[in-house]
Amino acid sequence: MGALDDKIEVNRRMNATLEAMARTLFQSWFIDFDPVRAKLDGRQPVGLAPATAALFPDSFQDSELGHIPKGWKATTLGACIGFRSGFSFKSQDWQEYGVPVVKIGSVKPGIIDLTQVSYVSEEIAEQASRYRLTTGDMLIGMTGYVGEVGLVPPSDNPPLLNQRVGKFVMQKPGTESLAFWYCTTRQPEFRTFVEARSHGTAQANVSGDAIMEFPLVAPSSQILDAFNRECQPILDRILSNHAESRTLATLRDTLLPKLLSGELASNVPPQVS
Repeated sequence: MGALDDKIEVNRRMNATLEAMARTLFQSWFIDFDPVRAKLDGRQPVGLAPATAALFPDSFQDSELGHIPKGWKATTLGACIGFRSGFSFKSQDWQEYGVPVVKIGSVKPGIIDLTQVSYVSEEIAEQASRYRLTTGDMLIGMTGYVGEVGLVPPSDNPPLLNQRVGKFVMQKPGTESLAFWYCTTRQPEFRTFVEARSHGTAQANVSGDAIMEFPLVAPSSQILDAFNRECQPILDRILSNHAESRTLATLRDTLLPKLLSGELASNVPPQVS
């Protein structure tokens, strides 16, 4: 089983590296404005193809968020993408097996943990079909560890969304760049903003409206597309690695008891001398 554990660990480390790469590029383009500063100084932006560099302005303008690249817009998350809260399941809906439901405990940083879910029947799932999730959906915790954001990984049994977990909806024109919005909500500043707007003493709670007030600087749609071309393959690889690790973990957990009991060894045919 050591080889399986090793591969799972390799995938975990690779995913950490991949996300760091995407977030570093996001920081450079959209927080530090490195390409704009380079052009302002008459330099070629480092690491950018000429066609991509040409998309960036060469000056800044004043805004309520300070100096921002010329032609970009100071706005809020809610002005750019949509938001939907989960379905309010009843306590009697839960059962041991069936259709998985993503709850607060499932929302982990980066990737939603589909091993930490509850279940409902197919009948209940049909009633809540509007809340069915798909691979790559971006979710956020609204109770407890508020502001935690993760992507829904691939699954043979697509889950449903429970209340107090929010889903960011990429439904407005020009907002198809999941990579940009993922990196936006994975900034430490985003988590700090959401926590500051939560309330409750025993357990923190935050509303969808409060989350969507997060201020940001929106670039042109062409730059969003360029960033997505660079980073969407990174997110796809992260989800693929996660799915592979989950398959390997299932295989390990299935085989290990059989190895310990000797069941597998007893099924090995004797060698012919």
